[in-house]
Amino acid sequence: MSSLSRELVFLILQFLEEEKFKESVHRLEQESGFFFNMKYFEEKALGGEWDEVEKYLSGFTKVDDNRYSMKIFFEIRKQKYLEALDRHDRAKAVEILVRDLKVFSTFNEELYKEITQLLTLENFRENEQLSKYGDTKSARSIMLVELKKLIEANPLFRDKLGFPTLKASRLRTLINQRPNPDIKTLFTDHSCSPPNGARAPTPVTLPVAAVAKPSTYAPLGAHVGPFPPAANATALAGWMVNANPPSTVQSSVVAASSLSVPPNQVSVLKHPRTPSNALGMIDYQSTDHEQLKKRLRSSQSVDEATYPVPTQQASWSLEDLPRTVACTMHQGSTVTSMDFHPSHHTLLAAFSAAFACCTMTAFSATIAAYQINDAAIVKDSSISVSRIAWSPDGNLIVGFKCIKHDMRLNEHREFSSNVKHFVAKELGTDILVFNSTFQFIFSTAVDGKIKAWLYDNMGSRVDYDAPGLWCTTMLYSADGSSSAVVTSISPVVSKVERVDRSSPARPPPIINGVESIARGIEKPRNLEEVSDKAKPWELTEIVNPVQCRAVTMPEGTDSACKVARLLYTNSGVGILALGSNGVQKLWKWGRSEQNPGGKATTSVVPQHWHPSNGLLMTNDVPENSEEAVPCIALSKNDSYVMSACGGKVSLFNMMNFKVMTTFMQPPPASTFLAFHPQDNNIIAVGMEDSTIQIYNVRVDEVKTKLKGHQKRITGLAFSTSLNILVSSGADAQVIFWNTDTWEKRKSVTIQPPAGKAPIGDTRVQFHSDQVRLLVCHETQLALYDAAKVERIRQWVPQDVLSLPISCAVYSCNSQLIYATFTDGNIGVFDADSLRLRCRIAPSAYISQASSNSQTVYPLVVAAHPQEPNQLGVGLTDGSIKVIEPSETERKWGVAVPVDNGTENSRTATSSATNNPTPEQLQ
Repeated sequence: MSSLSRELVFLILQFLEEEKFKESVHRLEQESGFFFNMKYFEEKALGGEWDEVEKYLSGFTKVDDNRYSMKIFFEIRKQKYLEALDRHDRAKAVEILVRDLKVFSTFNEELYKEITQLLTLENFRENEQLSKYGDTKSARSIMLVELKKLIEANPLFRDKLGFPTLKASRLRTLINQRPNPDIKTLFTDHSCSPPNGARAPTPVTLPVAAVAKPSTYAPLGAHVGPFPPAANATALAGWMVNANPPSTVQSSVVAASSLSVPPNQVSVLKHPRTPSNALGMIDYQSTDHEQLKKRLRSSQSVDEATYPVPTQQASWSLEDLPRTVACTMHQGSTVTSMDFHPSHHTLLAAFSAAFACCTMTAFSATIAAYQINDAAIVKDSSISVSRIAWSPDGNLIVGFKCIKHDMRLNEHREFSSNVKHFVAKELGTDILVFNSTFQFIFSTAVDGKIKAWLYDNMGSRVDYDAPGLWCTTMLYSADGSSSAVVTSISPVVSKVERVDRSSPARPPPIINGVESIARGIEKPRNLEEVSDKAKPWELTEIVNPVQCRAVTMPEGTDSACKVARLLYTNSGVGILALGSNGVQKLWKWGRSEQNPGGKATTSVVPQHWHPSNGLLMTNDVPENSEEAVPCIALSKNDSYVMSACGGKVSLFNMMNFKVMTTFMQPPPASTFLAFHPQDNNIIAVGMEDSTIQIYNVRVDEVKTKLKGHQKRITGLAFSTSLNILVSSGADAQVIFWNTDTWEKRKSVTIQPPAGKAPIGDTRVQFHSDQVRLLVCHETQLALYDAAKVERIRQWVPQDVLSLPISCAVYSCNSQLIYATFTDGNIGVFDADSLRLRCRIAPSAYISQASSNSQTVYPLVVAAHPQEPNQLGVGLTDGSIKVIEPSETERKWGVAVPVDNGTENSRTATSSATNNPTPEQLQ
């Protein structure tokens, strides 16, 4: 539908609203899909008119359009279901469950099962996550808060939530917008003749300033599963949302660009006048015109480009400019680009439609012209040239940048027509030919890229972002020392950046290979990065409690029980610990003024959480528990936790701590557990006898058994992108398994440093890219390319971190690696380079009393799922601490700068090495 038709719909909507045609207004809103009336939607939702709510929504989106739409319909149908249960209308609840909610079982079967289980309860508030469900009215209000956030974030509703600003009765005004109107009917044409028979002139149409649209809404956040993450810990917890949660959807206001117009046009816009012969004509000004005036008045301030002023410069005036036309040369069509020869200043190259390219001697009547011998150019009238230029030596005419996305070279010697052609793949806007010392060309395009080309057909050799990420104009200094890049999206120059001899944009003298100009211009860095670069780098050392923030979990310290495993909940609101005694404990952070988001933080002490039934999550522990290996895994929706401690594997419900089922009766005992990332019913179980069992919980059977290790399994990690399972064992082996066939692909034996025995646990974890793999052993940290099964880097304990490694994990964004050591130190490494950037000493987070009585150090470390600079550690004395940087720093140290391959200032003494020793592949 055209923009005029769209505007007409808005005018009709205004008319219907003013005439009190309430039902017609909303039907037109729904059928046109131009305006979503949030007020009407809220009214129907609060009134519980669910059929009308879904019918109105259907004009704008469907259930399966995107994840936001799916969540919107789910919330509505869930509320309808709960209200039926609250009325004890079981028949209606079952109907809603089968007819409306069944569609979501395809995407989240576990959640659908939990919803179904509510039918078995006398009062669904007995469910822990729904215990705070109030009356129907308050529940609907809470639901609406969530729905509004989802609607605002949904791209299908973009530009549909606001009604344009219109003067009252705009449609009537538009119809009567004539001098001396006397309109009796709208079914026939109405004509009006101005006095004295003069024809009314066409009104002057002023340009309407574009209304700034909101930028792309921020996603609800990274998550696993078909729905955006809920505010509470589990999927059911997402049903109870704070009535006033902080909105995660932010709109950024796009400032209008400054407009540059000639002074005479400005005066016309400031004082629009009706032609004198248009007697009685009414000038209907809109708010858009007023806004345009304000923009024009504010556009006088423009960023100025400052250039160095030469020490000696001749004084010129307007009187010195030539005023006499020396010669006129006719080309038969408009000339689009010209350039003088670099040495023969009377030789001019020009481009016009009539002649593809011609050269002419200026100030004479002689024109030497030739056509390019390229039929595609001659015959294709759609080709347009923006600029041509001579090469520095004058032998080549460079350019012919066309809308066919190419760039061409024409050899000019003796006016031959030998054309060299190479494709640029973008719509060119400007070219710049470097001086004769460096035989290459710069080009720009509307995609904001600047490229450097050699005189060949091998593609661009340098590709980097232009200032402002838009098309640019480039200039080159006369002495060849530097170039200037001028960014411009209007007739006003907005930015000039100069490239000098030392810039990486300036290529080295050698041009025979790609390496010679492979370095691109560095992207602009922010002020913080510049200041960090300027300071000599030093390892950040956190030695005092005031240098960081830490909080200890209450009721967690038990000197007789070590913290064997530690996990954050996937929602980030809690932390789960498994002790060496087989007991699991859960701590949760609640919403408060200090912590409105309810996420894990050091600013608030969490609550040791347990259900109202008083149950504990206790595993089956054998008599010789000292030899037991605790293991734990959490489902992706935080609904279930699976754990073992030398005995059977227990599956706990996280809402009530009840044991759902037990399996894998020893011997052999389970030593590591991992949920399949795409199916919570499939579990990989590492065993004490070195096997791996792929177990299906639903049918209670072992699908397959993997054999390849020599000792117990100590680590498991799935990669969905590579379709592999990586296992590690106490035998220092890392094995790669195909998850489609469960066949062994390859194995790698970790080579410990000289004098170290290959014993102890080996842990594995995938980078967020699902390709790079972190391998942690007490003797080293190593990064592997899992696709190639090759080691990329290795770090071995040294200097201030010389004791064995107890555990290591990636941060949530995979930019950092947190490693703990048996002396209590914590190292923070850059994940890509394995360079140490920060050391957290035990004195910064362990109390003096604890450290004096015994050697206390972290056995395990966990990274927060959303906060990359937050980590949790489980200590040998049974205590659990969450640690964050100080309020002033907000991050763990500064990345080690690298300059020409060497580190600046103090180094980590060869902290990271690339493949220092070959490894045994099988």
